[in-house]
Amino acid sequence: MERFYDTIVKNFLDAAANGNIEHVKEAIKEYKVNIMAINGDHNNALILAALNGHYGMIEYLLSKIRDEDQKKCIEFGNQLGITPIIAACASGNYQILGRLLKVFENESIIEMPVTDMGNTCLGIACAYGHLAIVKLLALVFKKIELDPVPKSLCPHPLMLAMINGHSDILDYFYLPSLYRTPEKLYLFSHEDQEEIRQSLPP
Repeated sequence: MERFYDTIVKNFLDAAANGNIEHVKEAIKEYKVNIMAINGDHNNALILAALNGHYGMIEYLLSKIRDEDQKKCIEFGNQLGITPIIAACASGNYQILGRLLKVFENESIIEMPVTDMGNTCLGIACAYGHLAIVKLLALVFKKIELDPVPKSLCPHPLMLAMINGHSDILDYFYLPSLYRTPEKLYLFSHEDQEEIRQSLPP
């Protein structure tokens, strides 16, 4: 019986990762699978759905979790400390990240998760080149924290962007300071100045 349930849980988590809502519904309704069931890496359905960019799955899973339990479920991380929010930053799904953050909208202070290696949500977004996620984090947190976690094994977020060739993210952070220093901006040709202005974040 235990082996049968393990198979059901595996199929449930595979369905969450693949965005198969009907199979997830069946597992919950027919087999009473715990919505926070995990696999060997401690990935749950929310993490897997966020990693694979399945917004509809995230909406469905949250609808099956009591409001008072949603924060705790979203804060749960796998063996590497990857939570659904970090997973959304990795997949670059703006809609999923916004939906997960909405659960915390009434909090005066939101503490963003950090992986066990010390990588931040911003670091993850920079590493994968997801500029839209970087902008959302900057919008939500106003003064975005660029400094790496103390004693972290992970490089600086902008170093991660540079290592992986994501120049648009570097432009997002560095061009505004260039624009605020006219004597530096005027070193560029008129055409380049216009391109810099168009590249500036809103």
